[in-house]
Amino acid sequence: MQVQLYQINLKITNIVLLNIPAMNTICCIKIFDVVMRKLKSLIH
Repeated sequence: MQVQLYQINLKITNIVLLNIPAMNTICCIKIFDVVMRKLKSLIH
């Protein structure tokens, strides 16, 4: 039972670690998008 829980935890950790770069990229794109919109509204 203990071993099974450990394996499940490892799987969850791996999924989270793999998803962090993707999440960061999405956040960066969203922030960049917002900044660009503000710049465009300032220019116009």
